[in-house]
Amino acid sequence: MNIPLLPSPPLTPPLLCPACHTENDASAVFCYQCHKALGPFRFVQEEVLTSQYERLAERVAGFVGRPGFFVVHVTLIGFWVAVNIGVFVLMHQFDSYPFELLSFILSVEALFITGFLLFAQNREQAKAKKEAELEYEVNVRAFREIQATRTLLEQLGERLDRLESRLPSSTTPQKESSHE
Repeated sequence: MNIPLLPSPPLTPPLLCPACHTENDASAVFCYQCHKALGPFRFVQEEVLTSQYERLAERVAGFVGRPGFFVVHVTLIGFWVAVNIGVFVLMHQFDSYPFELLSFILSVEALFITGFLLFAQNREQAKAKKEAELEYEVNVRAFREIQATRTLLEQLGERLDRLESRLPSSTTPQKESSHE
């Protein structure tokens, strides 16, 4: 009769993501859901803290980069031009050709959009720099762990060799040789 083995309880508690509060394995370096860094990295808390203008800039940049933004602008500009060239007789023309008011509004809008895009781009560059530093730190820690494991394996091998050399030769296990 085979009794199924129950999984052993985790030795360390799960890590809680500071950004999205998702529970992650204790060995996780980045959150499974939002991909933020976990653990004792110095930039973890900085990633969570953002100012209002940075969040606004990211939202504006996200909207400007979508096809909906283009569709809305084409529709509004088309309606503006149609009203001001007399296609809709029910409305009074308020910006005659060459549409100076429309040009001014679009210029001001372009100025603000450019500013928001630059804010968002600077934020993305700072985030990429932090991610690169985190990745480097993870790589260095992994390298150190690998080196420590290699050293431990070498020490264990040396101890085994010393123990085998102390055994009498009659009890030393013989290596199997294959005869063809």
